[in-house]
Amino acid sequence: MPSTAGHSLTGLTVFLTFSQEAKTCARLWDDRYRVVAFVALANLADLDLLVGFLVWGDPFRIHLGISHGIPLAALVAAALALAWPAMGSRGWSFLGMFAATVSHPLLDLLSSPHGLGWYSSTGVMLLAPILPQRVSLPFAVFPGVHHRTLSQLVSAYNVWVVVYECAVFSCLIALVMYLRRRRGER
Repeated sequence: MPSTAGHSLTGLTVFLTFSQEAKTCARLWDDRYRVVAFVALANLADLDLLVGFLVWGDPFRIHLGISHGIPLAALVAAALALAWPAMGSRGWSFLGMFAATVSHPLLDLLSSPHGLGWYSSTGVMLLAPILPQRVSLPFAVFPGVHHRTLSQLVSAYNVWVVVYECAVFSCLIALVMYLRRRRGER
């Protein structure tokens, strides 16, 4: 699974893609509450680690299960879009919030703790609770962080993972901002 930094940068990328106004970094500061909301949505699925730890003493007991499912992402996005249409219309808000929430399991699906390349992902229950089978891919686009122990969490490998994610998402954010400016000039 990608790091919290990778998921957070995904939330920012989704926000920039769906926001009607954010064209500059200064404008992002004005939208900081919405940005934080999208970053939180992109990290929401990993709350299962906290629940597993608090309830069973094992943070990985329910990890990558129902909290990483597309149905729950749609339900969360629909509830939030009805309560807080952060992107103007409820429909556009739902699409943006759904994209931010579902980005988490999709990134997990594209990562492997073994690194980049032809390494199978750990697997995610994308359709839980409807279908409880884990889905995995035979390749990884993102290296997965190691986080079973404190020494793994603060390892040089995990620093490399975060640097890699920052490089990838910086390019994506730059592309989104370029396309937004270009569209605004027309």
